[in-house]
Amino acid sequence: MKESMPKLRLFFIRLFHWEFWPLHVVYFPVFIYYLWLSFKARSFFFFSATNPGMETGGLYALSKYPQLCQLPDDYLPKTLFFGWPENPEVVLAAIRASGIGFPVIVKPDRAERGIGVEKINSQNELVKHLESIHYDFLIQEFVTAPFEAGVFYCRYPGEKSGKILSLVIKGFLTVYGDGIQTVRGLAKRNHRAAMVWSRLLSRQAEIMDYIPEKGEEILLEPIGNHNRGTTFINGNDLISKEMAKVFDKITQHLDGFYYGRLDIKAPSREDFLSGKGIKVLEVNGAGSEPAHIYHPGFSLIKAWKTLLEHWAIIYRISKINKGNGVNYMSFREALAYYKVWKAIKR
Repeated sequence: MKESMPKLRLFFIRLFHWEFWPLHVVYFPVFIYYLWLSFKARSFFFFSATNPGMETGGLYALSKYPQLCQLPDDYLPKTLFFGWPENPEVVLAAIRASGIGFPVIVKPDRAERGIGVEKINSQNELVKHLESIHYDFLIQEFVTAPFEAGVFYCRYPGEKSGKILSLVIKGFLTVYGDGIQTVRGLAKRNHRAAMVWSRLLSRQAEIMDYIPEKGEEILLEPIGNHNRGTTFINGNDLISKEMAKVFDKITQHLDGFYYGRLDIKAPSREDFLSGKGIKVLEVNGAGSEPAHIYHPGFSLIKAWKTLLEHWAIIYRISKINKGNGVNYMSFREALAYYKVWKAIKR
């Protein structure tokens, strides 16, 4: 019999933690504001001009690979692109030729919120995984640096320097041993683990009955996404002009990029703050969020205010770019990208 988390417990976790509410509920006031901005812009697709160098401005169905290709090697984990379908032997040969070792990260080229992102530990595991996917994909070296963050950067067209609007530090889903309970028992007490219980049982079955020693740290999920149980910690108090200069330097390599979040890893918080050893895992555009709003206990009212402020910025950047000759997406273009996006989500 398949073990499941009691539905009543999940209900109360969601009830008292809005960060787990469905997106359409959280974003309802934002959608109303978006309609108003669309009326002002005379286009439902004004957001597409936010980042002219990105498909749809980066709101949805964005290909990750072209953005990564523009970054210097110093900032980029080794990354390979493969169109679907691809022979697993070709993929393995390319991995060997690139010098990437296992484990690796496999992710869809067009996806969001961690959909389809997996840490793959061996060749056999990779071959099995490739049999289950039906989309273009990236293989990226697994960056072992322990510090991971999302840096939300904005620069208005025509300006040389920008600002960091949001900084979220990622706390991976982890339990700590007490020398008595199994990993299963420890995880059951963690409400974030409860929200991804089915995935944990399928992905971490081999360690669930292990009894960790007192204080022993057990990482349950290596992927730093909110819907994988990661805690998003508000790091806005660390934002500085010096940090903005670091990301001015990084983003100057991204053609037509003005607004979005860079997901990065660094050897330590201190290295990150000084701009050392930064690796950019992804570049997200208009569809990215100021993820610090998901900090535990962050007010929903403040979250709505923040999201509305960010959409006002999207509108302003789009309007400036429109004045500089950047056209908004047509309905036909938007529909084509939407169909791609929906297919990937399925």
